[in-house]
Amino acid sequence: MAASRRPRDWLIDLYRRVGVFADQTIEQLPLDAPGRMPWRRPGGQTVMLQIVIVHVTGDLARHAGHADIIRDLHDTAIGLRWGSINIPNDYDWPAYVTKLTKLADRFGYPPGVRVQSR
Repeated sequence: MAASRRPRDWLIDLYRRVGVFADQTIEQLPLDAPGRMPWRRPGGQTVMLQIVIVHVTGDLARHAGHADIIRDLHDTAIGLRWGSINIPNDYDWPAYVTKLTKLADRFGYPPGVRVQSR
């Protein structure tokens, strides 16, 4: 299990080893191959590989988005890459921040979690 007390290199190595294992599993098994998740409730422990792939892909996308938000907050850069933000010069960024903040408030994000203006 990954924990905050683990060294960064250990976590990166774990991530890579899990990726190799996942790639091998996907290459070797059909998408409808059953798997077992013993931590789930009885009767719901069997799941097909394709369902796991969809679930993990969603998790990775969500967490990659979280990492992008953290990066944006840290360096205040937005867009594709530093120096090339791919946002029009006349874009009303403060209005966009206000819109995102209202959405966050509407869906119950914790107070204080806000998008910074650039």
